Amino acid sequence: EDYDGPLGGLDDALCAGEEEDGDGRESIGKEQDWKSIEPFIVNTLTSLQSLDLKGIYNYLKWLATDPPFDKTEQQLRDHLLTMIHDDVLTLEDGKYWLKRKR
Repeated sequence: EDYDGPLGGLDDALCAGEEEDGDGRESIGKEQDWKSIEPFIVNTLTSLQSLDLKGIYNYLKWLATDPPFDKTEQQLRDHLLTMIHDDVLTLEDGKYWLKRKR
């Protein structure tokens, strides 16, 4: 017969629960990080109208110091896609724009 460990298989369930809680907290932390960065993105695009990914990335590295912007370009691209999905931004010809209110 299989041996389930000292807790009779309960230890596996407890470990799985811990992983889920950890991932949930990490996800919330990441979301809060982006919420503090989004105003920089919106303000930059308000001032400059449009920028490509590299331009937004460089501005965030320069402007966002509290908290410091420590994301990769790929992470930024993924979040910009989320902002497009949320109807905040549009992407045209490789440049990100604020979505026009209609």
